Amino acid sequence: MVMSALQKFFLSFQGYKMTKDIYVYWAPDGTEWPHTFDGTDQYIVLMKIDDDNRTAYKKWMTPPHEAGHVYQKQLRGLDYLPGSCPSGGHIFDEPSNEACATTEGWAQFVALKSWYDYTFARPVYATHSYTYTDIENRAPYNSSSNSSAASTEGNVAKAFWDMFDTGADTYSPIYDQSYDIVNWKKIVDVWTYFPSGDDNAENEEEWSNMRDYHHNSLALGSNDYSDIWDALMQNRVNYQTWCEHGDTEQRACVPSYYIGHQLFTCIDGIWVRTSNNCEPPW
Repeated sequence: MVMSALQKFFLSFQGYKMTKDIYVYWAPDGTEWPHTFDGTDQYIVLMKIDDDNRTAYKKWMTPPHEAGHVYQKQLRGLDYLPGSCPSGGHIFDEPSNEACATTEGWAQFVALKSWYDYTFARPVYATHSYTYTDIENRAPYNSSSNSSAASTEGNVAKAFWDMFDTGADTYSPIYDQSYDIVNWKKIVDVWTYFPSGDDNAENEEEWSNMRDYHHNSLALGSNDYSDIWDALMQNRVNYQTWCEHGDTEQRACVPSYYIGHQLFTCIDGIWVRTSNNCEPPW
């Protein structure tokens, strides 16, 4: 099952922009929790897995999840994960910090996409607590604090999923569904646009977060940049001032060479783009 799960990862992502091999180390008698090694050698550690039903998460999702960590390191050109989780660990539906949520949410998405079968209308995801979440219709972690919402890996994983998938879900009718079609290779490409190390203009904390990811997605062009922003906002992974219902705001088009303004309206506590009057200068 474990090797089949890793094969799912390689088949799903096709080795796209991978720069090194991935090596697997089997922890003896389950003495170590699955993780990746820092350093130039791209290793992932996998626990010895028994046939207990409670280990279904480890069997199915952990191998591509850990491969997702290695994949991110390779895409960033780093020998370490660009994020640090609390010493007590991290939980899918609870806030930790933005860097941890970004790193773990990405790995969750990699595992989800690895197992995704287009014949299923609603994929399910096994969380750390060995329960199953319908990721397509998962409600975002609802917090009046943007930092808490953006620090929840489940929100980040769902945001990546919404960038990728083409289905309308319970929480997206307020958006134009066209944003649900960002090509998965473009989603991967954004990691390669990060500057060396962790520093970039939009980084507000140590390591890197989804604000950095969105900022660097400018390299994809204005349409994908806006679609990624919509997916982040839908899942409350946003960095605007928390708004009051009925508020409106005009914002300049992005990138800056477009002429015009976008109208945002406050709906359920988040800014939602309700019109786009942006025109290219040609």
